[in-house]
Amino acid sequence: MNLNKELLVTTTRLSLETLASTDLQLNNDLKLLFVVVGRLELVTQGRLTAVETGEIALVNRGEMVSVEASADNSVLSLEVDTVQLEPFSGFFQLTQPLSPRYYPDVHHQLTKLLARLYLEQAERAKGYRYVIEGYIRLLLGVLVRSLPYSTKLTDEQQSPSHSVRNDAIVDYLHRHYTEKISLQSLADQFYMSKFYLAHRFKAERGLTIGNYIREIRLLKGIRLLEATTMSINGIAQAVGFSTARAFSDLFRERNGISPLAFRNRKLALAKESAAEIPRFVEQRLRGYLTSNEGDLVKQLPVDKHVKRLTVTNEQKILSKQRFFVKLDVLELNASIVTQLHRSGIRYVAVDNIVDNFIFVDDITIDYQRIDQRLRQLCAAGFIPYFQWQVSDWQSYQSAKVKLTFATMMEQFAYHLQRVHPLTAQWVFEFRCFNEQADSSALIQALVDSVRYFKPIGEVLLHFPRFPGQEEPQTTKEKTIKVIDDFSAVRDLPYEAALRLISARSIIEKIAEMSNSHGQQLVLQQLRAADNDAYFAKLTELTMANYMIWYCFNHLQQHELYYLPVSLDGQPLYRDFPRELSRKMALAYPDGRFKLNTHTYTLLNKLFETVVYRDQQCIVTKKNENYRMLFCHPDLNNMREVTGFKKASTLTESAAFHHSYALTINAIKGCYHQTTETLSPLISDRQKQLFQVAAGVSLTAEDVCSYNALRRPAHKSEHLHLDGAYSFEVDLGLLTIVYLELNKLSD
Repeated sequence: MNLNKELLVTTTRLSLETLASTDLQLNNDLKLLFVVVGRLELVTQGRLTAVETGEIALVNRGEMVSVEASADNSVLSLEVDTVQLEPFSGFFQLTQPLSPRYYPDVHHQLTKLLARLYLEQAERAKGYRYVIEGYIRLLLGVLVRSLPYSTKLTDEQQSPSHSVRNDAIVDYLHRHYTEKISLQSLADQFYMSKFYLAHRFKAERGLTIGNYIREIRLLKGIRLLEATTMSINGIAQAVGFSTARAFSDLFRERNGISPLAFRNRKLALAKESAAEIPRFVEQRLRGYLTSNEGDLVKQLPVDKHVKRLTVTNEQKILSKQRFFVKLDVLELNASIVTQLHRSGIRYVAVDNIVDNFIFVDDITIDYQRIDQRLRQLCAAGFIPYFQWQVSDWQSYQSAKVKLTFATMMEQFAYHLQRVHPLTAQWVFEFRCFNEQADSSALIQALVDSVRYFKPIGEVLLHFPRFPGQEEPQTTKEKTIKVIDDFSAVRDLPYEAALRLISARSIIEKIAEMSNSHGQQLVLQQLRAADNDAYFAKLTELTMANYMIWYCFNHLQQHELYYLPVSLDGQPLYRDFPRELSRKMALAYPDGRFKLNTHTYTLLNKLFETVVYRDQQCIVTKKNENYRMLFCHPDLNNMREVTGFKKASTLTESAAFHHSYALTINAIKGCYHQTTETLSPLISDRQKQLFQVAAGVSLTAEDVCSYNALRRPAHKSEHLHLDGAYSFEVDLGLLTIVYLELNKLSD
């Protein structure tokens, strides 16, 4: 055998190049685009994906794709003709680029393999083609083993070659997409049967002609949104959509946000400073090749930003966060009660109240059912949080009794005072607007009932937005607490509140709000995320991080908040999507608690006095003790899911790891330091220890074992301090760290 004879590798093409922007086109090979410098934006199926420096985009054979590239880009492009590599056939189902943020293990392996491929091709050492062939097959093995993968091929993927005639048709569509094109007119243009034309085009392109035209129009619309200041209506007309609504609906369906929101986001990104570009592109790529692992290539260390801060004596007050839990089940077993108390959740919602009344006759009500519910909550150590809503008014109307609604409410208030004397801490929230009605009608009967409950406990009157034109008076006039849709509570003069709630301007504000639409948008994004293997795996941890970040950045100091939490999927409010509540819930229906439960436990441990605070960190103090909480949410993804704007200092190029180097001055004595950590690594280890098989019912003992495992990693040590104390907290992406410094007696 002649070892000098080398195998000619015809199945791959590897190049380090500057990509040009392209229009929509069919991708003939499996393609990996490793962005060494710059930024790419890929549009596939009308969905836009940003690929940042250091990330890898994967494009399947047969996918329609458009590329928008930054001027400074340098991309290592690998194209693999998978048809030649039998028996490989299939496509990968991804919604995110391969990066240290998403699919970190796969990213780590691929960067090593791509860098090795580049080195072999650049140096052309003896036998390099054999080595390249081996690395290509290894790379495909990594992809198939690690990523969501399907062997079901589309028509387009089964027939990647095009006819010359079809290429001419595609060229014609790209030149005339703004016009009204019918299948018959296209067939006449190319002297073909419209049935043959439709069948041939679909077989070779994988899309019908109508859908292909729609993809072109959507792509052109995206480019006009990015490059011009044209109105949405003008863009829709310019690219051939019949109406602006048709363009907006399709855009929102594909990208999860409106065209206007997309444009505003692009403008905000354009104002951010560009990342520093290395002088030599190849030096950056070769950085992936430094090795102490034999022939294996070592991944570059992930960017790590260290933030140094000094805890001062400047003192602020933490917002007063009172969480109330919504639950479907009436049985509050010992483990649920213990976990809720550990999480600092003291209030339990009581809703659908009138449904629990037993109407004995036209004027008599038996309160046995509602009393049993209230006694159960109080016996478990909880405080009832009544939510009077439109549903109570509707239940009263269905009962068809002679009692007026006001009389019924007055009698129930008197009953509570007589039978439940310890009600001073009970909360009564009145949500008096029918927010689902076309007129956003005010249920005046609910407003008129407020006065009966003011002597019993704390009354909250719900407004869609706090009426800012009415500031609390400094006089001795009686006030009432007002709660808005952001759960913030403030005081208003009682008479002014009753007058304002019936003002037409307030009612019109409800009609303007898009709560229902916003909830559906969040649900749509979460459904899309469920199809992403990496994101779906870490949904609980993502929600936990984001809840902490929300409390740090959206809850104002000194303010009081009553925040709803779903225990087991009960909707947070009337008409709130149940599916969304289930995704946000603290527990699964079988009683297993999610990782986001720890969010509330850790927030509950913080002291009231804040001595340092930023967007990812808070340090609280009481006497000489400190409690600190750190989080690192993936805002690049979650801001699109939730609709919240990202924090100004966390840019698109934010580091995947942060570290806080803290210094506490004037600290002396013996301290006990404890640290609790939740991270993707810990989450993976916990899942390995307890695998939940599909379709298998868990016993109560199984549930307890599961919940016992799903706790933060714990570490403790004793410290002898004399002066300043400095330490570092390391935060990987989606990591939560809670730290206590408790002084021991001297």
